Amino acid sequence: MEKIYKSGKARAIGVSNWTIEGLEKLLRFAEVKPMLNQIEIHPFLPNTELVKYCQDHGILPAAYSPLGSQNQIPSTGEKVRTNEKLNEVARRSGYDLAQVLLAWGLQRGYVVLPKSSTPRRIESNFQIPELSKEDFEAVEEVARGRHTRFVNMKDTFGYDVWPEESNGELKA
Repeated sequence: MEKIYKSGKARAIGVSNWTIEGLEKLLRFAEVKPMLNQIEIHPFLPNTELVKYCQDHGILPAAYSPLGSQNQIPSTGEKVRTNEKLNEVARRSGYDLAQVLLAWGLQRGYVVLPKSSTPRRIESNFQIPELSKEDFEAVEEVARGRHTRFVNMKDTFGYDVWPEESNGELKA
């Protein structure tokens, strides 16, 4: 990738699902620092330490699944879209929940990559409000201390992208 970048055929190098440990190893030998790390980020997986690490090292975090998932947390049955505190922020602000979650991500300083095939939702995703300090803090409060991953690469690809989670080394 560095050769392609240096030849001018690529304007940037990005990575996906890299942990702090992986990025530290990469930065020790890479001649070209990745400009972006695409990771799962939403209020049930705020990835605060990884987001801060990326920002501190000039790597732009990009959130896939910024709205969470339609799935529930197996142990509690809770869903992002039915979380009462998040929906209260949406009601209070006059925006829908997706707009609130996208605004929260943007205000945390990263790119948000929502996915939809519904034209109305796609249009709505472009109308992002500025959350008040109170509303931003309310979403932060929901996110604090959580670490629920909905996108499991081990199930999909058979490779454990986050071994530190499997080993019990990662704490929320």
